[in-house]
Amino acid sequence: MKIKTTVYLLFLNLCIISFSQGSSDYDGAQFSMGSSFFHGDAGTGSARIGLNLGVAYRHMFNKKWSVRPKFNYTSLNGDDSKGKNKERNLSFKNKSLRGEITLVHNFVEYDPGKIQFSGASPYIAFGLGGMTNNPTAVYQGTTYDLQGLTTEGINYSRFVFYLPLSLGINIHINNKTYIGFEYTFHYVFSDYLDDVSSEYIENSKLNGVAKSLADRTYEGGYTPTTTNDGKTWSEGSQRGSNNSNDFFSTFSFHIGYSFHKNRGRH
Repeated sequence: MKIKTTVYLLFLNLCIISFSQGSSDYDGAQFSMGSSFFHGDAGTGSARIGLNLGVAYRHMFNKKWSVRPKFNYTSLNGDDSKGKNKERNLSFKNKSLRGEITLVHNFVEYDPGKIQFSGASPYIAFGLGGMTNNPTAVYQGTTYDLQGLTTEGINYSRFVFYLPLSLGINIHINNKTYIGFEYTFHYVFSDYLDDVSSEYIENSKLNGVAKSLADRTYEGGYTPTTTNDGKTWSEGSQRGSNNSNDFFSTFSFHIGYSFHKNRGRH
């Protein structure tokens, strides 16, 4: 909680400083499309590529600083059967809606209001975001929400915060329209985007389909090395790694449009 508070206060302070540095007299909208890459427990050793779509609004305070609210749809996935941990045999999909606000810093002065403006503008962006968290898995042809099944005995949240850090470049077609590319790293304040974090619990403590979705080793044709019933892992056996939280990255292509009047050369 202290980390979250510190980050939020730092971000708010930077916003205030940026506002005080003047106005650039224009806003803009942006649409992006690209790929997401999950980095967590499920599917380790496989590609784990999903879809990322976004819309954003940008307001510039001055020629170097802007604020960018952004909304995204991001699909994350992982499948042990395609990775290194085939014996564990867990899998998930997490179709998340995300909202974030970031500060964007251009490395060179940027004034799209100039009639003659052209060229490229590299930038860095950082901020704070929140996302829905509802991992699912398919069992015998049916899709189940994993969060409510508490497969590790933990009732984790369906909404989590994250910190985005982006590097990108805008390439200007003219003084109003631009295209660009952006890579973003997202550190998540949760280790349960994939429903996998720490240890197996005694299978008899679970109910219904949760018994099958918590321990799928035997289903994959393997037998656990430590078991009480000859089929499922005994309580306390490692299921995931809780040494660090989950994170994911995105790589996107975007197109944007600036709303302003041509102001001529300055």
